[in-house]
Amino acid sequence: MPTYPTVPNTDNPGVKTENSNFPYDYKYGRNAGEIQQYTKTGPFSKNNIPAETIDRLKTGIPTSFNQIKEFSKKSSKTKSIIKKNRITE
Repeated sequence: MPTYPTVPNTDNPGVKTENSNFPYDYKYGRNAGEIQQYTKTGPFSKNNIPAETIDRLKTGIPTSFNQIKEFSKKSSKTKSIIKKNRITE
């Protein structure tokens, strides 16, 4: 069963994002030793994973990608994701 990827924790007001991703300066310019919850787990969905990455998963790791698709189609954990944003094809 697939695990969830991590996504920026937008519930943390100190987290900065651009287009739902960490900007380079923020990602590599944070202070060492400063403990915050910068990320959280999020479901495999078109909201959390760019189309280019989905295509790379599809061609690079087809067996795992098929598991992600089946999980997205059948798991009760993906019911909150609207169908057009699920990874099912």
